[in-house]
Formats: sequence, C-alpha cells, structure tokens
Amino acid sequence: AAGHPRAALLLSRQGGPSTFDDAGRLPLHRAAGCGHGEAVEALLRAGESPNAPAGRGSGATALHLAAGRGEARPLGALLQASAHPDVRERHGETALHAAAAAGHVEAVELLLDSKASLEIATNDGRTALHKAMASGEAGTVECLLRRRANVEARTRKGATVLHLAATNGCVGMVSRLVAERADTEAGAGNGCTALHLAASRGFCNVVESLLAAGASTDAVTSQRSTPLHLAVSKGCTEVTCLLLERSCDLEKRTGAGETALHVAARSGHRAAVEHLLQCGAIWDVGMNDGRTALHLAAQSGHLEVSQALLGFRVGLEARDHRGLTALHYAAHFGAVVVVSAALSARLSVLAQLLLASSARPEARTDKGSTALDIAERRGYWQVAGSLLDRSTPDLLDFHC
Repeated sequence: AAGHPRAALLLSRQGGPSTFDDAGRLPLHRAAGCGHGEAVEALLRAGESPNAPAGRGSGATALHLAAGRGEARPLGALLQASAHPDVRERHGETALHAAAAAGHVEAVELLLDSKASLEIATNDGRTALHKAMASGEAGTVECLLRRRANVEARTRKGATVLHLAATNGCVGMVSRLVAERADTEAGAGNGCTALHLAASRGFCNVVESLLAAGASTDAVTSQRSTPLHLAVSKGCTEVTCLLLERSCDLEKRTGAGETALHVAARSGHRAAVEHLLQCGAIWDVGMNDGRTALHLAAQSGHLEVSQALLGFRVGLEARDHRGLTALHYAAHFGAVVVVSAALSARLSVLAQLLLASSARPEARTDKGSTALDIAERRGYWQVAGSLLDRSTPDLLDFHC
C-alpha cells in the first residue's frame, strides 16, 4: 500500500489498516466508497480484509460502498479478492441492494455474475428489484428482470414491485411487469391492488394499462374501498371517468356503508358528484348510520356539492338513524367546522340554500329538536339567523 500515494495517505491519516476513522470506516471502506480502484487494489495487496465490516454498528463492507458508488474497478477488485456478495449490513441490505437502488447496471451485472443472490430481502422485506423500482431506475429493473428476479416477491407490508410502479406512476414499468405476468389482483397488506394505488393518485396512463391487463375495477381494500372510492375521494375526475366507462359497481359499499357518491360528497368534489349522478348513482341511499350524500355535504359545509345534489332533486327530508335531516346537520356541525368568519358565512348560505330548496325548518329530530334549536344551542348565530327568517310562528315558541 505504501507504493500507492492515495492508499499511503489513507493509512497515514488513520494510523494503520485496522484503524477506524470518525465515521467508523477503515481505509478500504473509504477508498471503495470514493471509487478509487487503484487504492482499493493496493490496500487489498497490503492484506486488508475485503469483508471487514464498518464500525458503529453499520455492518457495511467495502463491497456495499463500492456497489453504491457503481465504479467497476474497485468492485471487481473486491470480488476477485473473495468479498462475499451476500453479506448484509444492519438494515439487511446486500451490495446488490445498494447497486440496484442507485441504478448502477454494470455493478448489478458484476455482482450477479459473482453469484449474488437475487432474492435476499432486507429487514423490511425488499428485494433488489423492489429497491430498483422504488428508485425509478428503469435500466436496473430491466436488468434484474432479464436475470429472472421474482416479480411477486412481497415486502413486509405486502407490496409487490407492481404496487411500487403504480404508486410512482411509472406506466412503462407497469406495462413491463404486466408482460412478465405480474399479478394485477395482488393486494398489499391493506388490500390495495395496483389499480387502487394508481386510481388514488390520478395516474390515468397507469390506470389504462392496468385495466387493459384485466385488473378488476371492483377489488376491495381491507376497508372495503374500491378504486372508484379512492379516485373520487381525491377528486381524480379523469380516472373516475375511466372506471365508470368500464362499468364498475357504482353502489359498492365500504365497511362504513359509503358508496362512491357518499365519498365524493364528503370530500367536497362537485365534478365527481355530478358525474356519478349522471351515471345513475342512487342519491338517497344511506350509509350504515343512515346518512345520505346530502347529509355529508351539509355536515362538511360543502356548498357547491350541496348545490349539485339539489340540482338533481335529491330528497331533503331523508333522515339518518338519529332522525336528523341535512338541515339539522348544517345547523349542528356549523359550529364544529367553522374556523373563520368566511366559512361561517358560507355555512349560513348553505342553510339558506337548503331552505330555498324547500327543506322544512320545523322538522324535528328523534329528540324533538329543530334545526333552529340546534343552531342556537351551538351558538351558531348566522345559521340561526337564516333559519329564523324562514321559521313558522309555532316554531318561535318563546316562553315568558
């Protein structure tokens, strides 16, 4: 090593080949991590172990560092010196994981030619293919697929590489995985399929690719949500249209009994609400607790959604399991959701809208309360004022 200037410098700075620096690295680790092939060769000739782990509990060897750097010469020197390609550092990563995550195709090829295992998983269950896909490294993904990496391997959370490709919106990789017969119906730990993930993020091209491959539009998550539920919750109008064109089930219910219309109304997405109604969504169906889409819009103060629903002549007198109408909800939840004068005024307008659409201010809950009673009790005076203007004399029962 003394015959090589960089190797000699590393040794002199650290006091010897077995001395760790402040970062817990030996001279060989530093040379490999910087991509200095000649220095790595000189240090190996001087007797440094190619498999010595870094300090501070890292567990990384020089091979991990060289693979992450992607330089062929130091990597080749370490492999020729019998560096073990499947040694795992503290997170369970091998050198192949490091090279794949960084997108170093040549390093991946070198490691595989040296019998590195394709299917070793990290502590969280990720194979080299998962790492490459998560990083969006198309060249590395292609290399690993050519070497027959398992496309159905799952992380600890149940994710396949198809889930990762869909999450990242990588339509080319999705198509490539479909060509490799990746299972489009595979559900992750929460039951999400690749279509759920793409739909929830508005990735139209990915959704189209998955639908063309036969992905089910009515697959459900652990919460019983379909891709349509997730698309409308995010206001992804184009994806919503794609799913509806494929005749997905409009009335499929979540565990809470929500249809897509309930979700769109609760989330405040008018365009999705209108599109669902135009496609024949049933507007008066109640959730498990009896709330309709109009209840949810009123509860959240979504004026535009309420207008859209009322434009389709939805029922104003529908009651939840406690006997509350949408007008009761506008009165009751106004004080809860109001955080500014502007929103307070908005909810007052919502109450006026419901009244203008012939909502009955005298309607009482199962406990006998009117919307006016609720608004006054909650201290929601603008809504109370709107209701007071429309109240009948028998409702204004002041006992002196």
